[in-house]
Amino acid sequence: MLFRRILVWALSALLGLASTALVIQALGTTLEKFSLIDAALVALSIAGLAFIWLDYCLKTEYLRS
Repeated sequence: MLFRRILVWALSALLGLASTALVIQALGTTLEKFSLIDAALVALSIAGLAFIWLDYCLKTEYLRS
């Protein structure tokens, strides 16, 4: 169970960072123009969604405890 919980945290953080990089690239901008705050908000929102689905798929029951 501990391994799955660590996996949920790590994968959601990686997905949040990777998807933020993809969003910035897809918009054809740079981090300076996009702003660090906006990039952090995109990363947190996507990582949050990933966390919810990974919790459900890996059955770690974070959201039930």
